[in-house]
Amino acid sequence: TLVCGALAGVAAKTVIAPMERIKMSFQVSSERFTLKAALLRGKTTIEKEGFFSLWKGHSTTVLRVAPYAALSYTFHDLAEVFFQRITNEERLPPALKFAAGSIGGLVGTLFTYPLDVLRVRIALGGSWKSSVAQGGLFQGLMPTLLGIGPYAGTAWLVKQTLLEFYHVRWPTSKYPQGPSIPESLGINAIAGLMGQFVTYPLDILRRRMQIARPIDQLLQVEMNAMTKGNLKPPSPPKYLSMMEFLRQLWKEEGLRGLGKGFTLNIIKGPISLSVSLTVYDYLLNSTGFRNRDRE
Repeated sequence: TLVCGALAGVAAKTVIAPMERIKMSFQVSSERFTLKAALLRGKTTIEKEGFFSLWKGHSTTVLRVAPYAALSYTFHDLAEVFFQRITNEERLPPALKFAAGSIGGLVGTLFTYPLDVLRVRIALGGSWKSSVAQGGLFQGLMPTLLGIGPYAGTAWLVKQTLLEFYHVRWPTSKYPQGPSIPESLGINAIAGLMGQFVTYPLDILRRRMQIARPIDQLLQVEMNAMTKGNLKPPSPPKYLSMMEFLRQLWKEEGLRGLGKGFTLNIIKGPISLSVSLTVYDYLLNSTGFRNRDRE
């Protein structure tokens, strides 16, 4: 299941990488977001840097998303089986469906978060060397954890509930093949969309914190300009807290800033999750691992 999850995650991120890069460029700036502006940004990027520049930083994405998806899906399945055994019920109540999804998302995030920070910095123009040297590889972890738990929990809850409705309408005894690939894509897209509505503002905070330089470095740039570079940066570096970022964002951009890029995200998010979960389900079913895990 680790391999199935990794392949599913890589497939999904490859599909939506161009939209993700364009969305991030707006999230980390004060520039106003519209779909027209996003399309223009994509067009300008292609003209200046070439078509494949839309996948800039994708190698880092693969290094991050493969272990994330593998761990996330595996721990979700383990949690689901555990809850089924302790409740002695095949169909879990909504709270435990939500909990299984949240556990998977949290475990995957905790083990792969620094790679996500590097991915964002490289996608926005940094190099491996400068991105690592910037430090703060766990910047933004708190809003990420606050967001991924409800997001993954909601997505899995909706997915499993829709699948139960599906099997009531088309019983497994008569339709053993289960949902077709288009049906799976639809079910998983709805699940991804519901998860997006719950947690998107935290995604804005996460991106801002991931690319932020330490306060001391920012002060040092100004002081070096006045003293001709004779001062050394203080140590250890200090970063703004999540609440300080939130206050700054609210002051500069207001409510609009907390939803920046959401229009593109409700297109990108469901596509990503639907591709990922559909590929994961297909691989598990075709290899027989799903039935083996239930035994």
